[in-house]
Amino acid sequence: MGKPTVAIIGASGFVGKVFFGRFKKDFETIGTFHDKKQEGMLQLDIKKSKEVEQFLKNNRPEIIFHLAAITDVDLCEKNPALCQKVHVEGVENVAKAAKKYGARMVYISTDFVFDGKKGNYTEADSPNPANVYGKTKYLGEKMAEKADDYVIVRISMPYSSQYSSGKYIGWVIDKLENKKIVTAFADQIRTPTHAENLAECMCMLAETKYNGILNVCGGTALSMYDAGLEIASVFEFDKNLIKPMKGSEAGFAAFRPLNTSLSTAKAKKMGFPIKSFHDGIIEVKKYRERKGEA
Repeated sequence: MGKPTVAIIGASGFVGKVFFGRFKKDFETIGTFHDKKQEGMLQLDIKKSKEVEQFLKNNRPEIIFHLAAITDVDLCEKNPALCQKVHVEGVENVAKAAKKYGARMVYISTDFVFDGKKGNYTEADSPNPANVYGKTKYLGEKMAEKADDYVIVRISMPYSSQYSSGKYIGWVIDKLENKKIVTAFADQIRTPTHAENLAECMCMLAETKYNGILNVCGGTALSMYDAGLEIASVFEFDKNLIKPMKGSEAGFAAFRPLNTSLSTAKAKKMGFPIKSFHDGIIEVKKYRERKGEA
């Protein structure tokens, strides 16, 4: 029996690009973009149910990885109606079509479905989101269940070896590289997820029959301040450039929960090669050195 055909919805996004590149090596892979045209990908607007159904009818993927999302947490707070359309109605459209055409759906969710009051959340913990982004992503989880054959994968704060972005880890590396001050939250704890490691784990997941919720993120829970210190240590940047502050001092539109760290005990027990934050940052450094960026 051959490997399943995979569709990556949101393959043009930050994590989606990593997935698309990795899955293409071993699987017949179809990727989609929404408005930013990408070579080798198909356009799809998940907000349009007929378009989603036609996409599945034409391409007949056996597994759908759903990554399409609005990841700007403050934009979500300012525009909840758009978030509802993408994170809830869009996911429902994909889930219903997946059920109709017998596809398995893997929905990439977030640690922000939790309120951050305890940390080290397991798959059995009850979500209690504290901002619009988290609330709509949690509602998206409920929609994904309509696919019948589904997996909800919760990740935390993705970063990549291959792609720079305005996301926190890449931002810290760029600032420190240019000898600029970095203010980092000492009171916000996450489990940063190395996107390439996540994609590797998802390739393994694609060949299992697992259903339900699974935390697949980094193996290290640490504050954003400590993450900055670890980056400085691995890259041999000046640690004195990193200054601690409280998240409440930042004046964000959306509330940021304090400790949304996720437990990866279950994923590790299943044999997924969960990377520590230290090892993930070493991978980033190696990639940059190969590309002549560091």
